[in-house]
Amino acid sequence: MFTNWKFKFKNLGPIKDATLELGDLTIITGRNNTGKTYIVYTLYGFLRDFNELAESIMQDWSSSGPFSSVIDYPAEDMVDQVLRNNSFDLKISKEDLDKERIHLFREMSGWYSYTGIDDVFNSRTNTFPNAIFDVEVDQGKNEYSSIRLDTFSGEISVFFLNDKLSFFIDRKKEAGASSERDALLHEHWLAHDLKKAYVQFLLQDEQALIRSPHCSTSARLAVSLFYPELESSRRTIVRRLQQKTETIEDKSGRLWVPADVIDKSASRYALPINDEIDFTKTIPNFAPDSDAPGANDEMREIEKMIGGTFAKIDDAPYFVSSKDSPNEFRIPLHVASSSAVEISNLYFFFALRRKGQDQLLIIDEPESHMDPINQIRLARALVRWVKSGVKILISTHSDFIVKEINNLIMLDGHFDDKEQLLKELNYSEEDSIHPSAIKAYYAVDGGLEPCSMNEFGIEVPSFEQSIDELIRVSSTLGSKITSESSESE
Repeated sequence: MFTNWKFKFKNLGPIKDATLELGDLTIITGRNNTGKTYIVYTLYGFLRDFNELAESIMQDWSSSGPFSSVIDYPAEDMVDQVLRNNSFDLKISKEDLDKERIHLFREMSGWYSYTGIDDVFNSRTNTFPNAIFDVEVDQGKNEYSSIRLDTFSGEISVFFLNDKLSFFIDRKKEAGASSERDALLHEHWLAHDLKKAYVQFLLQDEQALIRSPHCSTSARLAVSLFYPELESSRRTIVRRLQQKTETIEDKSGRLWVPADVIDKSASRYALPINDEIDFTKTIPNFAPDSDAPGANDEMREIEKMIGGTFAKIDDAPYFVSSKDSPNEFRIPLHVASSSAVEISNLYFFFALRRKGQDQLLIIDEPESHMDPINQIRLARALVRWVKSGVKILISTHSDFIVKEINNLIMLDGHFDDKEQLLKELNYSEEDSIHPSAIKAYYAVDGGLEPCSMNEFGIEVPSFEQSIDELIRVSSTLGSKITSESSESE
């Protein structure tokens, strides 16, 4: 998933020009207001609507006649042939398929830049008039394996062999036409389904993107506490109203987005927050038991961090003490500690996630409302979750998280008496992670600087400098106090 992809961001809030590649664990760090959340939210919006964007571009390609940008064959003739023979063959080179794939990504990125970024931030049209989002994929490295797709028209197979692209359909009996109107409808759906299958064929191993990523936002505390009052229909209306208002140009030529809205009492939510509200509202009633066979390691990790589990009973979320807790309790989530409330959505995400599902988990500022000990525990949990197959992207200010991940990188090294050392330091083999699994960036000067990384871990400039300065000041003051005390004696 996402192999060798480069996501590019330009003219997006504080971000002037940034490039991001994802690893199994991706870390974006840096000071406040450097654009970390802009990048995280924009990427989320693109991946969330990835399949819809791809299919929209494919439909647009063939609206004027040709099936696609490189298949110069009328779409209606292709449909006729499939209806007659249940198959269609076309001579085409791998180079042309690669060009088609690149072109598809380019068109998707352009359309998303033009229409999608304003929507992600729930802002008016042209709030980001010069923003550019782009995806760069390696040409020529993709192999085209056959795919099968179950559609309204039937099961469609697409495969490529010896410079021949083939479509084959196993038609459903109920998809047959009994009248002229039915025949026209059937042709329309077959054209749609063939394009959909072709898009998925071009995307190949990126099929995982069709499953939407999950984003835990920095606003998750408010989301968890107030979600019953946040009505989806009201949010949708507000979003549409806001996007109708144009920007204003002042005398100097600068563009301003008006602050007033038609409904001044309405709140505004960026798309990831909006989706997190919907996720929280639709959590089914359940009372998970961390000792039950259905429970997973991710849920147990969270229980260790906060000393409890979560449940939803009669449509209300609860925080429940662990079984070994000296004081048993079950309290409504809104009266629990902020750290418990903050991590509840991650608990519910893992409780509801299907085993083995390949999905990207995005966490914006996971350290919020966590004490240093739990930030360290969370760093260990992140590594374990990654090793269990979850891809994770975090933005963070936490030196504790980065330092602990560095410890886990060093644990991956080879040294004598490692087993004994792990025991002494209270770690296990599953806590280690190889640096090749991590991509780390530092947001600065309107871009993303890749962090230096080796067997000792990740080097984050501002963190190292800030800690060194604290130590220098502390040493200077300590020496001064010691000196003054000695003189007074």
